[in-house]
Parts: sequence; structure tokens; C-alpha cells
Amino acid sequence: MVAVPEWAARPHGPYDYLVCVNQAVGLRDLFQLYPRRWRERLPRIRLPLAAPDPDIVLDIQAVLSHTYEAGGYAESLNYAIPCVPPLSPEDQTWADALIRQVMGR
Repeated sequence: MVAVPEWAARPHGPYDYLVCVNQAVGLRDLFQLYPRRWRERLPRIRLPLAAPDPDIVLDIQAVLSHTYEAGGYAESLNYAIPCVPPLSPEDQTWADALIRQVMGR
């Protein structure tokens, strides 16, 4: 769920994931969108801070990777069941190959 309507996000290109950063000023209609496809690295995003502090950069892929490793998700997630919603056959083949590579099988 994002704060920007889909009709405003779609012109930024096709995406499977959409990160939306909204600045908490004025009418709150200033959005920075970061669309991503399944096979793309998650983005580094700019997070606005209150003045006079400068924006900071958050590396979402690095945060997710660290959380995955530190949380022991490799041992607790069942990769044998299909994704919900399901991936396209091509993306499922890609995901299966990636899982085999990461899991050492």
C-alpha cells in the first residue's frame, strides 16, 4: 500500500514493487517513487528529515539482506510452496534458480 494513487504511479514504468516516499510538508503531494521489477535490486532511497537536517539514504536491499540473515529466515521459510500472488512462469523459474543457488542445492 502506498500513498500515491496507482494512476500516478503507472507512468513511472512497470513494477512489481513500488517504494513511495512522501514528504510530510504542505499538501503532502510530493512523492518520490522507486519502482522495481522482481529481478532488480531493491533501491537506495532518500528519506527526508526535518529541517535543518539533510536527507539520509536508506539501502533497502542491505536492510532486507541483514534482516533475513539475522532473523534466521532461511531456516523458517518454506520455499517449496508457491508465492501469493503467484509469479509468472518465467519469474518462478528465475526465483527457483536463485533459491537453489542461495540454499546450496
